[in-house]
Amino acid sequence: MASFGGTSWTIVWMGLGEEIGELGLQYLPWLLLSYPISDCSASISELMWAEERGGTMTILDNVYYVVYIAMLVALVYGIDADQQPTLWQLGILDVVASVLYLAMIYVLVECKGWLNPYKKGLLRSFSVKNLELVRGILAMSVPLTIGGIVSTCTWEILTVFATHMGAVEVAAWTVLGSIWGVFEYLPTGFATAAEILVSRYLANAQPAHAKVAAYKSLLFSLVAAAATAGLFLHFRVGVVAAYTDVEQISDMLMDLILLVGIANIVMVVGSTAYTILCSQNRANLATGAYATLSFAATLPLSTYFVYVEGYDLQSIVFSLIVGYSLSSVVLVVIVLTTNWTKCSEAVVRSADTAQEEQERLSMLKLKRKNAKRNAESDDQTVDCSVVTEDFHLVS
Repeated sequence: MASFGGTSWTIVWMGLGEEIGELGLQYLPWLLLSYPISDCSASISELMWAEERGGTMTILDNVYYVVYIAMLVALVYGIDADQQPTLWQLGILDVVASVLYLAMIYVLVECKGWLNPYKKGLLRSFSVKNLELVRGILAMSVPLTIGGIVSTCTWEILTVFATHMGAVEVAAWTVLGSIWGVFEYLPTGFATAAEILVSRYLANAQPAHAKVAAYKSLLFSLVAAAATAGLFLHFRVGVVAAYTDVEQISDMLMDLILLVGIANIVMVVGSTAYTILCSQNRANLATGAYATLSFAATLPLSTYFVYVEGYDLQSIVFSLIVGYSLSSVVLVVIVLTTNWTKCSEAVVRSADTAQEEQERLSMLKLKRKNAKRNAESDDQTVDCSVVTEDFHLVS
């Protein structure tokens, strides 16, 4: 409800007008509805990636995106050539697509039997009683959540600075955010591979293999980010034209593409290093360094450039570059100075402790079940004895 109440006001405050605010309210309910559905399918997908079934998941994802794009094209161009679809229709399409993807991924893993080893834990056990397991999950998930919020919300927070410049700058910054998303997600496969390989090698007491996998992931992510930035810089005219045909916005984007490419390179390397540190069970350290350095550099610099000096959008992107560079350098240095043997020993101890706690709870549950079964058997024996005595008395 807070999202509904604040969305229209926020859009108007950004200088986009009440009409845009009302349009935003048409799309928001469906967006909020699609999130929990997408989270369910994402949980299954992450589980399959951890089981090294990433190739199948990639094929499924590509099939889904082809279907989704086909649905989107049909909605935009197939309903009525003279009438554009509304935002609530696009929202409904997102909800339908989320349900479709959840059905696709569940049917696949169910037919393959890949979910069978986890059904008991997912559906028939109440693991909240396993305090050691819950503590471990919270210790890992809370820093990752904070890191995700910092990574995602930095761009949204900087939108506030763009509102100080004008509505055109806000529109340009929003379009630039979409272009940034393409920059950001192209090399994420290396971070995912690093997360899976490093954690698996450390858990299997193979610190040397984990070290090599981490270093290769850092190198490949750097090369991929640089290649992506180079391609976008070379085709920047076509990329910008695909997003907008407004000349004023296009001119702003053309000036920002190079800076965004540089920012993406340092951000991708830092993100990969962050993922590696989380795989080492050092999420608190990684999140603290990443969040502190990113915010401590980016926000003060943006404030000074925009509100004191009155600079344009390039100053905000420059602030991002400085913030990402500081955090990336620190995270990479931490990775390079890691004692991999000690990390592996710590990960193994943590896993053994959680496994022992789970086995203890399973044995306790089994004992309670057997005690209940014995008590029921004793009650049935007593009932049979009473019936037998009554029969003899009648006889």
